[in-house]
Amino acid sequence: MPLATTNFLDLLASLFGRPALTTPARMLETPSIEPTADGYVGFCTNSGQQFRDFLILIDRPDLLEDPELPLFIGRVMRFREWNEIVHAWTRQHTTAEIVERASALRIAVAPICNGKTVLDHEQLSARGVFVRDPLGEFVHLDLRTESEAYCRHPVVRLLAWASIPARSSRGRHGRTRRPTGE
Repeated sequence: MPLATTNFLDLLASLFGRPALTTPARMLETPSIEPTADGYVGFCTNSGQQFRDFLILIDRPDLLEDPELPLFIGRVMRFREWNEIVHAWTRQHTTAEIVERASALRIAVAPICNGKTVLDHEQLSARGVFVRDPLGEFVHLDLRTESEAYCRHPVVRLLAWASIPARSSRGRHGRTRRPTGE
């Protein structure tokens, strides 16, 4: 999954004796997050086999013999052409169809959720990641779930807390209260 992979660029910079990164490293990967007929899908084709299978997935076996496209720099040099090839296929299929077909070919793939669809995501629902607030006004990340290490991470807790709307009632001293997440 694109969101679950990393290149550890900060570690790479330190190994080469370069200054520490002070901003998030910019990354480019293609294919990556691509439009579908009903949303977006994410691909991760790090291995040569996954990339060849991706060409089969998008009904372009004719590109298997192309000497440039299997290389990342080749896809970047032909970025406009490559994107047109990929999008011509992905935009004609739903996210669910693409995930099913790509999974059958063992291509790393995931649906890309938005604010609404993330609440209906099968794996997240099965794990009880989201819960309704005590007043039943909204759904939020369940920070009480101690079985998931990310829920204990202070940055995730802060981001989740900041994403929860303030209650309409006023707390002590007339300040708007937010749930604590504890």
